[in-house]
Amino acid sequence: MKLQKKIKYAVFKIDEGWCAVCATKKGISFFTLPRASKEEAMDAIKKHTVDLEIEEAPDSFERIKKDIVNYFSGKKIEFESSIDLSKYTPFQSAVFTAARSIPYGETRSYRWIAKKIGNPKGVRAVGQALKLNKIPLIIPCHRIIEENGRLGGFSFGIKWKERLLQLEGAILA
Repeated sequence: MKLQKKIKYAVFKIDEGWCAVCATKKGISFFTLPRASKEEAMDAIKKHTVDLEIEEAPDSFERIKKDIVNYFSGKKIEFESSIDLSKYTPFQSAVFTAARSIPYGETRSYRWIAKKIGNPKGVRAVGQALKLNKIPLIIPCHRIIEENGRLGGFSFGIKWKERLLQLEGAILA
């Protein structure tokens, strides 16, 4: 059986914990918010790369590591790294691309995303697509909230969503 892709990865420590990042030739395909241990971060990579060839390449990720450290230290960071959306449907890719357009420190609604991608009745489908985001922060799905101002969901848990929005000054502590 021939492997489909070679995935490069790095696991690195920041003050908040251990992060993991993976990339194909097209760009970043996976990122995990800080975990309690290096092993947890590595386990996340293994789940993401089942049946793929992986290669540790810590030097390949210096820019994103620096951006992550700066982000968690409270600096305004707009992640400009290339991303690989090839595992997603065209609809999901459109949702993620729209989410990337939301500026640091601002929020938009699920309905705003649906309208932006030309599917104004697709609000629930937007939420379902965002659940599949494997590149949080870089695809800032935490900036998408309900139209009534409630936070809505977040794959890493509502506490993480609150924390990220507070860090960006998008909601009061």
